[in-house]
Amino acid sequence: MNKCNENLANRLSITAIELVTWLRWSDPSPTLSAAQASTLAIIVHVKSIKPSDLAELENVKRPTVSRTISQLKTLGLIDRISDPEDARSVLLVPTKLGITVFLEGQRRRIKPLVLAISKLSRSDSETLKRANRVLETIIHHD
Repeated sequence: MNKCNENLANRLSITAIELVTWLRWSDPSPTLSAAQASTLAIIVHVKSIKPSDLAELENVKRPTVSRTISQLKTLGLIDRISDPEDARSVLLVPTKLGITVFLEGQRRRIKPLVLAISKLSRSDSETLKRANRVLETIIHHD
């Protein structure tokens, strides 16, 4: 492994964690715990998911994610529906309220980032756009 690439990968990893932490702490009125927000975000983004697949994505054991699922269900943010491909299984789907709560939280969290980006020079803003496209390509490359 190229040492330069390893150092860059390490810095990017640390920066990604710092960015997520900064955005989370920038939310003046979080309505969900970090675990609930993360779980809801996944369900909203994928639109439907099996609990076991959710646990795998979150890198937690099934009982851990089951507690969070129950909390989100109690709050009316997700529903359990029958899996049309396997009647013994359920899928988790976001409710309209769940989507609204997710989007409102997202708007609150990104406000400081929007402000910071607006203060960048045009050149730095363009560099950030290009870097984001590269990161998206890396992340979504199959």
